[in-house]
Amino acid sequence: MVLVGAAVLPHGTMIFDGDPHSESVACRKRNSTMPTGLIKQCSALYSSCERAADLLAKMNPDVVILVTPHGLSLSSGSLGIYLASVAQGNALWNDEWREVELNVPLDSQLAAQLLEFVQQRGIKADGVITFSMMEAPIRWAEVVPLWFINSKTDSDKVKYVIVATARNTEGLDVIGKAFHEFVSGLEQRVALVMSGDLAHTHETTCNIPLYLPDPGSNLKPSEIAVEFDRMWEMWARGIPYGDDVLKDTGQVDEVHPWVARQCSPWLDRILEDNPIAKACGRRSIPILQSILEKESEEGASVTSHFLGRWAPTYYGMMTVVFKINK
Repeated sequence: MVLVGAAVLPHGTMIFDGDPHSESVACRKRNSTMPTGLIKQCSALYSSCERAADLLAKMNPDVVILVTPHGLSLSSGSLGIYLASVAQGNALWNDEWREVELNVPLDSQLAAQLLEFVQQRGIKADGVITFSMMEAPIRWAEVVPLWFINSKTDSDKVKYVIVATARNTEGLDVIGKAFHEFVSGLEQRVALVMSGDLAHTHETTCNIPLYLPDPGSNLKPSEIAVEFDRMWEMWARGIPYGDDVLKDTGQVDEVHPWVARQCSPWLDRILEDNPIAKACGRRSIPILQSILEKESEEGASVTSHFLGRWAPTYYGMMTVVFKINK
């Protein structure tokens, strides 16, 4: 088997409002009435997700494994591995984006194998069975990234596996190593996609309620949000650790070698600051770091194709694709 690549993709539904030609009447209307700065960033995010999906499609994966922080949550803290044969849902958020729908085939047999594999290695995990094996429900954190990938790949060829980290916050590097070991024993070509956004504590001048946090969420602006997201960017671009490089580059669509040992200090800083910055993607990055690190140890080289980072309102989003060269 070949782990052909990986990606970090955002899941903010406002991304869909960046497409002036959207099939959604509501998205087109919002696009035509949004403030210029907001349109610009949402459009850039939309384009970056399209580009990421193109890059992943060119890797010709047979299976895409999606790791989501907002899927069906297990109160035990276990990983939730979807065992249905189909995932179906829409991007519903704040009572909008319901019309952005998605239906994708799941590889239920492979999901069951993954479940057994991680359980045998002592990782807390449970299978998620929905409505006597009917369609597994999905929402924005799964629909947004998979919508772009599904639009660029052969739907008759590619199947998906969905894993929800949900409440799991411990042993993420161990989970990454187990995922890598499992994938390494497969015959299929696999791409790994991490759904996650950055700091949810940015200052914003946006006054459109649809794009603002729920008043009950207790998300307050923090002084570290901007620097925190820059650290994500440095990690994603493969920039060796150092405060002297912690600045905005303004560059997108750039390619760098990615070396795990040079990037792990960024990860340490990110995890240290996350309690204040509040990134829902914080559970994704240690898993992915561990997987890419194992690839490097086994002689592969990793290339980062950084596609951009933005914070249109109170939370940041980033798009990056990693190509694994054996």
